[in-house]
Amino acid sequence: MSRLSSSTPDIKRAQKGIFEIAFERPRSLRAFFQNFKSNLQLTWSRLRDAVRLVKDLCLVSPVAFCLYVVAVLWPSVLSALYLCLAAFLLQAGAEFVVQSQIADAKIETIKELCAASLLCPFANAFFEQLRYQCSRRIKHGFREHFYPILARRTLAFDLDTAIAPDVQAVLPQPWAFEMDNSIGWEFLCGLTCIVQNLVTAALQIFVISAILASRNLIHFTLGILGCTALLTTMIFIPTNGLGGVGYSFWTHHPSYYHLAALHEIIFDTKYRETLLKDGSINFVLHEYERCTRELGFLSFDAEMLTYGLPVAWYWQILQVLVETPLIGFFLTNPSNKGISSATWLTTGLFVQFATRQLGQNVKKVRQSQKPLLEVLALAETFYKFFAIHGSFSEGGRSYPDETHSLPSGMRISFRHVNFHRSSLSARPAVKDVSFDIAPGSFVLLVGENGSGKTSLLHLLSRLFTSSAGDISIDGIPIQDFEAQSLRESMVTLLQSEEVYPLSIRENLSMSLTESDRAQDRLKAQSFDIASKSGGSNHFIENLVGKYETVLNPVGRFNTSSDVFGNGVVSPVVLEEMYRNAPRASSIPISNGEKQRLIASRAFMKLNNHPDVRLLVVDEPTTSLDARAERDIFAGFREHSSGFLYLSNHPVPGQVIAQVKAIAPKFFELPQSAKDELDMKNSMHFHGYLKVSGETLSNDASVREQFNFGGARVCSWKEGEPEYLKLHGEALWPQEEALPGFRDTMLTYYNHVEDLSYKFTRLVSEALGLSADALDVFFDKDHGNLQPRCKILRYPGTPDGKPGSGIAAHVDGSFLTYLLQATDHRTLEVKNLSGEWIPVPPKENTFVINLGKTLEKATRRVLPATPHRVLSPIGEPRFSVAFFSSIGHEIRVAEHNLPFPQEVLDMKLARDKKLGVDSNFSFSERDMELAGEVVLARKLRSHADVTERFYPALFSKFYPEGRPAKPNTGRNLLSK
Repeated sequence: MSRLSSSTPDIKRAQKGIFEIAFERPRSLRAFFQNFKSNLQLTWSRLRDAVRLVKDLCLVSPVAFCLYVVAVLWPSVLSALYLCLAAFLLQAGAEFVVQSQIADAKIETIKELCAASLLCPFANAFFEQLRYQCSRRIKHGFREHFYPILARRTLAFDLDTAIAPDVQAVLPQPWAFEMDNSIGWEFLCGLTCIVQNLVTAALQIFVISAILASRNLIHFTLGILGCTALLTTMIFIPTNGLGGVGYSFWTHHPSYYHLAALHEIIFDTKYRETLLKDGSINFVLHEYERCTRELGFLSFDAEMLTYGLPVAWYWQILQVLVETPLIGFFLTNPSNKGISSATWLTTGLFVQFATRQLGQNVKKVRQSQKPLLEVLALAETFYKFFAIHGSFSEGGRSYPDETHSLPSGMRISFRHVNFHRSSLSARPAVKDVSFDIAPGSFVLLVGENGSGKTSLLHLLSRLFTSSAGDISIDGIPIQDFEAQSLRESMVTLLQSEEVYPLSIRENLSMSLTESDRAQDRLKAQSFDIASKSGGSNHFIENLVGKYETVLNPVGRFNTSSDVFGNGVVSPVVLEEMYRNAPRASSIPISNGEKQRLIASRAFMKLNNHPDVRLLVVDEPTTSLDARAERDIFAGFREHSSGFLYLSNHPVPGQVIAQVKAIAPKFFELPQSAKDELDMKNSMHFHGYLKVSGETLSNDASVREQFNFGGARVCSWKEGEPEYLKLHGEALWPQEEALPGFRDTMLTYYNHVEDLSYKFTRLVSEALGLSADALDVFFDKDHGNLQPRCKILRYPGTPDGKPGSGIAAHVDGSFLTYLLQATDHRTLEVKNLSGEWIPVPPKENTFVINLGKTLEKATRRVLPATPHRVLSPIGEPRFSVAFFSSIGHEIRVAEHNLPFPQEVLDMKLARDKKLGVDSNFSFSERDMELAGEVVLARKLRSHADVTERFYPALFSKFYPEGRPAKPNTGRNLLSK
């Protein structure tokens, strides 16, 4: 073995054939004793946990544990018994040779020992069975007591902690349900094995010493010296040719690795299809034969090096001499004339037999699968598990919180959040991220692969814990909530999820509460709705067991193993098992079917869990075709409301606060002052409207309002189109009557008008169009536009019963920007599935409604948002609505926007789902100028203004004359 140089002083290098070996320099005697001392101290420190675990194992199954210890120690007693029998038989033989007879007492003793030895096989069978039965009892007790605790602990961890080595070392393996491989049983087996070997060695030494001491001093001395030499040799003799140390090895021989690669290509069938397809067989065979010749015979190969290098010849000779003490007896026999040769020989044979037995037992101790230190470390690791908390912390708050949470959804806030997914990566998965999401919002998270989108969702679901920064839900730090209750309020659909090895019914419903599951057992249609929404209904219907089918049952050992002498299992027996046993094989489903089932699971929770506040979707349709993908997202969109909250907008918070403060004061003016500003005095349809002063779709609204526009002078002249009368200055209260009102509202108007132009461009991009695509509906510089603004007051119902502030309708505008000025939850919007959903006020946000003009401009790609307002109970509700409009010279029907095909496909899928004709056609009115359409809508709602300022048009819109006073709208709640 040639020596090679090493860059590390404590590391030695050597060459064995084509392999290079690296090993640690063998310790000096001083280092050996220092290591022995440190190991002794470590053993003592770990002894406390070992004693604790032994005590716990004893407590869970006290009787079984005690009997198990007796069964384990029986082989030690048996070994000592066999030594006694051997000594008496050899001594009796020596007496018979010398005296030609054996004493009667000794014969009786030998008979008793022989009888005992004949009974030992029966005792062995008994204690082996006792050990087996007791071990099963102990395993059951450990599993019954500790496994539920381990389950609760590990399921409470975040993912980083759950996969940590210290945690995984304690938990049972998932495949070992019927095979106890727990750390507690591993500890008990390792400890009892060591104790058994030590007790056996101690009893053997005691018996050997006692028997030799009964002979004479020379026998005793030689025996003790032999045992001492044996023990010393067994401790210090190296176990391999490198001094007993572990080592690593490698080779730089190119043919070795090339041959290994070719060997795998030839004999691993996973390469076979590609190999045959490419026609590469001749190349592979030629290379395989060439490398085999170049490598030639290996005097040292990986198998030899793996199992250990042989020790040097002198160590082997020494070991033979120590393990054969009979040689020493033969060499010393002539010098002991006082002892008969027969006695000397039989004593030597006994010592030979005894030392061989002792040597084998000491070797077991030394080469045991787990040394004592490692066995004690198992107990230490086990109890350290219960002290692990990881980076995951949670408080005692349940979600939803009674005082902070809203039924419309979660309010989410990230502030300077950082997250490192792995310590091996220098680049954080999430770096200094801050954002806010209002309840009920629809948010699209966009970024390139690896940008941290999925990591953000994992942090939100508390699967991981952020490295830095703050995350809050509904204004409360996320760590203050119970993680389980928070997750129960989320529906999270990730890129890859697993189907549980349970029935499809259990897969779909297991995330529901106990009460929900109990109800759903009675409501089978809940499963049908969820499966249809997720698209899994077709393949479920084709299964024999339908919802009771287990797609991937957990496998079991269903046949005996011939390794343990059970014999070969015949085909007839296998057929009997297949015919009668539960199915153990998986039902193959495609990745697309799997994703449909997982989506159905999300819909099941979304439809039935009472506290769901957040839906998170993370690319769950990567294995689906385009149609299936559209269907699933269309299903999720049915749970949306067709509106959105707009936060982080450019309208200053101070301006919004001033509007909220001064707008309600207008309605506190004397009625006479408000009547002077009545809309009937404005041909621009500006001014004040009293309760029920406006009619929408032949129904009256129960609200007061003040209408105004921007500061614009009316430029209409006789002979020009009537719709130009819509432009003009509003009617404002006197400055001394309401100081600052006009300036505040016009400042607000200008800010929101500027916001509307910017937001329209964002809408265009969201539709897959260019940012300026919607500009075709607006005149350059917006010169002929005058968006409208309303301050609305909905009076409280006097009798405390709910009424209708305004009936269900859609706005005629392009987009509506609504500021809810008071904390009333009476605004409701209708989602695509036909449900009315409340839209509670959010601080410093606008509610954006899609108007009828936008619906026509996009040919119903973006349908208008139906909404209504219920009359508040108690204090009045105030809001400020801004209605953006298109150019008055625009004809909507003349413009066809170039939508991407995927947007049109989504519209088609939505319309089909809702049973709506997807073919959009314009009405005759849509062929008219937008100004004429807007004017007609105003004229229909305000007969008094029409009669006064538009007399030529009055008879056209009111052929039967001015209508009677509209009703109060109380009956409109049902709509």
